[in-house]
Amino acid sequence: MGNLIIYRGAAWEEFFCGSGNQEEKMNYLGVDLHKDSMAVVGCDEVGRIFLKERLACKCIHRIERFFLQPCLHPCTVVVEAIGFYHWLFDLLEGKVARLILANPVEIRKYAWNCPKTDFRDATKLAELFCSGEFERNKSLQCFVPDKTLRTFREFTRTRRHLICHHTSLVNSARRIFLKHNLPGPRVITASTLENFLRRFGGRFPDHHKKFLYTISENLFHNERQTTAIEREIDKFLQIRRFKSVCERLTSIPGVGQMVAATLISEIGDFSRFPTPEKLAGYCGLVPKVWQSDNTTRYGRLTKKGPLDVRKVLVNAAWVSIREEGKTRRIFYRIAKRAGRKKAIVAVARKLLVWSWYLVTGKEKWELSPTNNLAERKSGVTLMRLLKKTTNGYFGSVNKAPGLTYSD
Repeated sequence: MGNLIIYRGAAWEEFFCGSGNQEEKMNYLGVDLHKDSMAVVGCDEVGRIFLKERLACKCIHRIERFFLQPCLHPCTVVVEAIGFYHWLFDLLEGKVARLILANPVEIRKYAWNCPKTDFRDATKLAELFCSGEFERNKSLQCFVPDKTLRTFREFTRTRRHLICHHTSLVNSARRIFLKHNLPGPRVITASTLENFLRRFGGRFPDHHKKFLYTISENLFHNERQTTAIEREIDKFLQIRRFKSVCERLTSIPGVGQMVAATLISEIGDFSRFPTPEKLAGYCGLVPKVWQSDNTTRYGRLTKKGPLDVRKVLVNAAWVSIREEGKTRRIFYRIAKRAGRKKAIVAVARKLLVWSWYLVTGKEKWELSPTNNLAERKSGVTLMRLLKKTTNGYFGSVNKAPGLTYSD
């Protein structure tokens, strides 16, 4: 194991690694983590750097012995967030006084005008926490999910990847059908595609027939894997801490179990956001703002935070405007002046805000009354509803039975 690199001479070394008679003071260690190595820089309470060390990530025992050195404790370890930080947090949990995950996007705003190196990045993390900047600016710190929530999140993200792969396979089959002027099955699955090839396989050349059979086999395995993943997700939703949240979320029209599972796994504890506006900002469903004196301009969505949340909310919004009059009125009102795309994003944000109120116990969802029972069915298509309430694309609006447009 490498020795500490001490910068203040023998007296400084004796102070940190001496007999322990001195009063214990908190040390701050900044860690710039990479795939193969990590750079560690330590500073004391007054910001004086007393060590620099580079460790190989494959040497797990050496890393553990390094952070267990008595001369480093008590210590707070600040790690810049990266896609594979979990193993280091699992290794150091319970071995150091405090573990902090730093937000790399916000940390970049404190970049100094100097060459970028691993040790400079680690020094910046340690000194920012030592100076109290993490306490003043809460956006510098990332939310760290526990192991259960982290595993739950991995299942929902894996399901999303499988669904995207399934869509790619279906689109590949559609392209082959278009090349031969054939409509193909209305809904393409492994079974429907195989049945279609049995009936109309003679219309395709040999190489396209082979491609379609390959797509059918891939769809079969993809559907089995997706079903298995969804079973595991259902098991997580039966856990007590997730079950009550799921029941409240699924009471919202358009929000099913898989949408609720994605929201729970990606957001975690809803109560950590003091207002629903903060939650919308975390999920990237708020516009960019440029403000100077009395001039304020709004741009496109920030699209920060978890991508999966925005995707499932938009999908849920399309279902919700078919099932619930309240969301449908919001969609109509905004679509008339801004278009359908912006309107559906606004509905998605509304669903997120309502989710916050439901989960935090501030409000209970109630279905809006309607005289037309057919409008409460999810099978009613959006185009049929639009024809009933609009003249042309989004022209003058005629009030439908049971709907009011005063909201």
